[in-house]
Amino acid sequence: MISMQTPQTIVAREIYDLHTLIFVICCVIFVVVFGAMIYAIIKHRKSVGRKAEQFHENVKVEIAWAVIPFLILIGMVYPATKTVISMHDTSSPDMTIRVSDCPPAIRVCLNSNFLKV
Repeated sequence: MISMQTPQTIVAREIYDLHTLIFVICCVIFVVVFGAMIYAIIKHRKSVGRKAEQFHENVKVEIAWAVIPFLILIGMVYPATKTVISMHDTSSPDMTIRVSDCPPAIRVCLNSNFLKV
C-alpha cells in the first residue's frame, strides 16, 4: 500500500490489512458517488430540456440515505474492532522491552547487573 512499511508482526499485519480494507471501501464509495453525480449532471442537465424532480418527503429515498451509510459503517466497525481487540491482547508478545531508569552515561546495564563506569 502507499507509504506503509512492510508489517513484521501479526498485529502489524492486521493493522495493514485493516488499512487496506478501509482504503478500498473509501475508494469504492468515491467512485460510486462521483460516478453517479457525473452521470446525473450529464444526463439531466437543463440544456437537454429536463425539469428537476422534487424528492422531498420521499420515504424510500430517505430510508436508503440512512440505511446504506449505516451498513457501510457496520461493515467497517467489525474488522476495526477485531483489530483493536487483538492489539490489546498482550498474552503472547512478539517482543519484550526492558526499561530501566539508569542513564547510559553513568551505568551500563548488563543482564540486570549494574556496573559503574
